[in-house]
Amino acid sequence: MIKILRNSLILLCIMAITTLPVLSKGNPKSMLANIKQEFNMNNIPSEVYFKTSKKTKILDEITIPQRSIVRAEVLQAQKERRWHKSGFIVCKLKSYLVEMTEEPVDISDKDIYIVVKKYEPVNKKDAAILGTEILLTQSAAFFAPGVDILYFFTKGAILREKDPNWFKAGVHNAYDNSICWFWLKGKTIDVKANERMNLKTVDESKALKLTKQIQARNVKYEQKLIKKQAKAEIKNQKKLAKQEKKKNKKNQKNKKYKNRG
Repeated sequence: MIKILRNSLILLCIMAITTLPVLSKGNPKSMLANIKQEFNMNNIPSEVYFKTSKKTKILDEITIPQRSIVRAEVLQAQKERRWHKSGFIVCKLKSYLVEMTEEPVDISDKDIYIVVKKYEPVNKKDAAILGTEILLTQSAAFFAPGVDILYFFTKGAILREKDPNWFKAGVHNAYDNSICWFWLKGKTIDVKANERMNLKTVDESKALKLTKQIQARNVKYEQKLIKKQAKAEIKNQKKLAKQEKKKNKKNQKNKKYKNRG
């Protein structure tokens, strides 16, 4: 039984670590850019703009220069999900405008699709700490939290990036970066203007597959929301009916005593 549990946990760890929503066939290209506007899942724009940080070769015949303004059509956006799946935007590149020029270069006919996520540089020391913990988890056949708790708590308390209070900041950082990430949601795609983003190309079939998956999830979520609202309405109606019945009963009782008097 222990062996079965151990193998299952190892398999889940491998799936969580290796399965990403931006994998694509061929040779995907990545580039770093700053988003030029606020992006929010509650108000998804039809287009987004990015400013590239360095020259990037997207296709053999297309190289986007440094400090270019890239325009992309938003196809779909996925909010963060469990199993460490971060939010992302599926886009199609439309054009780019080279700095100090007036006319944008139209690339809409090239069918270049990208998946956009928040860029977060990997801290080698943090990665090593997490790697040690995951290795212990796999070899011991049970989760081994605690290897990194003090390290991440101290780091969070000192930097105070997650909360002004040192203790809360430490707790948040320890929890967000420990083995507990296995159950946590990924990073949100809600961003402010000029935040650093990672743009990764995907082939057309992958882009369309992602958009269909997101559409299906949205439909499922809407249906679930409708059912939830219907249940809440029925519950509210029953509550009102019960209150009305109680009120009528009380009125009848008061009327009865009044008639006796």
